[in-house]
Amino acid sequence: MFSGSLLFLSLYVYAAVLGDSSSSSWLVVMAAGTGLSGIAESLPKDRRRTAGVFRVTAMLVLMDLLATTVFAPEFVVGEQ
Repeated sequence: MFSGSLLFLSLYVYAAVLGDSSSSSWLVVMAAGTGLSGIAESLPKDRRRTAGVFRVTAMLVLMDLLATTVFAPEFVVGEQ
């Protein structure tokens, strides 16, 4: 999960360097969701409740991206 988060962040930086950061802001949301999930998976077993909070937060972040795709698609595809 951490490597996926780093991949999303590096793709965002690459798009920002090219000057097309307006249509790549969704990558930051993906990086946050996978990063939170990675934190949950790296916690020890005795921190089950904390890991659950991180998992639920990650799911809410990623579901929010799905809702944004439906209700405001210009956030994902950019202004056209």
